[in-house]
Amino acid sequence: MNCLLWNIRGLGNTKSLQRLHTLVDRHRVNILAIFEPMTVLDHRFMTSQLGFHQVISNSNNKIWVFSSEDVKVERLLDHDQFLHLRVSAAFLPADVFYSFVYAKCDHIERRHLWDSLIQAKPASGPWLVGGDFNVVRDASECLGTSGGRSLPMEEFNDFILQSGLVDAGFEGSSFTWTNKSIWKRLDRVFVSVDWGDHFHSIRIQHLPRTVSDHCPLLASAPIFARGPSSFRFQSMWIRHHGFLQTVRLNWHLPCHLTGMPRLFAKLKRLKNHLKWWNRDVFGNIFDKINEAEKLVRLAEVTCENDPSDLSWQSLSKCNADLANVTAMEDDFWKQKAACNWLEDGESTTRI
Repeated sequence: MNCLLWNIRGLGNTKSLQRLHTLVDRHRVNILAIFEPMTVLDHRFMTSQLGFHQVISNSNNKIWVFSSEDVKVERLLDHDQFLHLRVSAAFLPADVFYSFVYAKCDHIERRHLWDSLIQAKPASGPWLVGGDFNVVRDASECLGTSGGRSLPMEEFNDFILQSGLVDAGFEGSSFTWTNKSIWKRLDRVFVSVDWGDHFHSIRIQHLPRTVSDHCPLLASAPIFARGPSSFRFQSMWIRHHGFLQTVRLNWHLPCHLTGMPRLFAKLKRLKNHLKWWNRDVFGNIFDKINEAEKLVRLAEVTCENDPSDLSWQSLSKCNADLANVTAMEDDFWKQKAACNWLEDGESTTRI
C-alpha cells in the first residue's frame, strides 16, 4: 500500500503535472494527497490525467486526495486544516484511517487543528496522520534559524502525546521544506501505536525536491500474501547503505506484547519486512552487477573524451560502487556454498 503526500505549491503548470505523474507511476501509488494545489479542482480532468479513479477535496479546496480503483475511500470528517478518511480494500488486513493535514501558519489557528484531530482519533484500527504541519518539534529540525518560539513546538508535542501517535521516521533529506536560506522539517507522517498490529512496517521516504519548495513524502506499508515462504538472512545485505536504518525503524515500531512473546512478534515482523525490503529495495544482485559495470564503461569513455578532474572523480565513484556490489555478490556465493555444504552433509548423515 503506497501513499504519496506532497505540498506541491501549485498544480496548474505542466512541469508539476509531469513530475507528479512520474512519481505516481514509478511508485505505484494507491493514495495521493496534494496540499495547496492553488487551482480549481476539475475532478474528471485531474483523475484522468494522473490515472486515478476518484478524488476528494476538503471544504476550502486546500487538500485533494486521489485514490486508485482498487481502494474504497469514505470521507469521515471535512475540516479546513485536515481531511479525515477511512480506506478499505480487499488486500488490506483492516480498514485504515487517514488524516491528511495542511496546517495553518499561525499557531493560534493550529490549536483548533490539534483539538479536532484528537477528537477524530479512531477508537481502534490503524491510523495514519500526515502532511504539512507548518511547525517543527524542536530546533534540531531547522537549519539556518533557531526554529522560532518554543510555545508552538510545545503545543505540537503535546498534541502528539495526547493523540498517542508515533513519528514514523524517514529516509532521505533531514528537511522537507526550504526557501534556499532556511531548511525545516515541516512535513511528516505519524502512525497510531497499534499500527504494528496490522502492518509489518511503514517506510517514509523524503523524495527529491523539485518544482516545489516542499519535498514529496512516500509512505509504503508492505502487505504480504498469506502462505508459507522460506526466509534466510543474506549477509550481503549488511553492505547496503540503508540496511541498518530499515532494521532500526522496523524494530522500534510499537508492540504491545511483553517478554518472550514480544521478542518473537518483533522478530517475525522484521523477517517479513526484510522479505519485502530484499525484493523492492535491495533488488537482484546480478542486475546490480550488470548496471554497475555499464556505468563504469560509460565513465571510462567520458574520461577518454574529457580527462578532467570531474570525470575522474565520477569514474572513481563508479569503480567504488562496482567494488561494493562485487563484494555483495561474493558474500552471496560464500553463503550459498556454505548452505549447500550443510545440506549435503545433512543428507549424508541421514543416509
